[in-house]
Amino acid sequence: MKIIFISYDLYLKEIFEFHFKPLGFEITHHKDPVQVIADLHHTDVDVIIYYERDYPRHWKPMLKVLRDSKSKREVVFILITHKNFPFEEAAKAIHLMSNAIITDNIYNNRVIFRLEEILRRYFPSLPDSRRSNRYPVEESDKISFLFTHPDQLILITGRVLDISVEGLRFYPKAPQRTQNLKQGRTIPNCSLLLGEQLIAVYCEVIQNSQFIGFRFTYFQETQSSENVNIRNYIFKERYVRKIEYHVRKRLKILSE
Repeated sequence: MKIIFISYDLYLKEIFEFHFKPLGFEITHHKDPVQVIADLHHTDVDVIIYYERDYPRHWKPMLKVLRDSKSKREVVFILITHKNFPFEEAAKAIHLMSNAIITDNIYNNRVIFRLEEILRRYFPSLPDSRRSNRYPVEESDKISFLFTHPDQLILITGRVLDISVEGLRFYPKAPQRTQNLKQGRTIPNCSLLLGEQLIAVYCEVIQNSQFIGFRFTYFQETQSSENVNIRNYIFKERYVRKIEYHVRKRLKILSE
């Protein structure tokens, strides 16, 4: 199956490949929407993801040409827009039979997980070589990760972008210090912090580009089941925050 992604930023292709290749998709990145429109009738594609902010003038003619020959089931068209996208333009997208409109910053993890939800809706039998879901990490989740560089012996800190029971995606604070970490390299004695719980884990580098993809390979014997609790921790933290939000909202109403 093939995804055509239309955006100016080549870096986004790496993010899409990291998330959607395990689902069985081939990702093709295009910077020229006019050329894509010209080739649509003889292009074998299953999904088109269009970033409206980069090319605001071409999504409507592209969608019209696409729907002249392909139905919403035959080719899925997903429009990613900025937060101030006019309602009238969204109505036009619906009229032209866009399968979905996502209004968010494309660099936000929420977009990736929303995209996966949409793909799974239209392709329910997607093969998935990952055995677990990834969860986007929010600042309020209190999840952090750090490790000592195995060669330079310096502490590497950064931000966890998303996590699963099998691994995580990590953006280092100083990427130049981690450029030499090759795919397949094992990093011993990493520290994963879930709230107040510190977990020692060995990780394998599975990707190193703008971010580092890590796979958990070994937990300390006393923490051999901690990987199972990652999912529980995330859901518990978010459930508690949701309850706290509604309680505060209710108290505010009662005090007015």
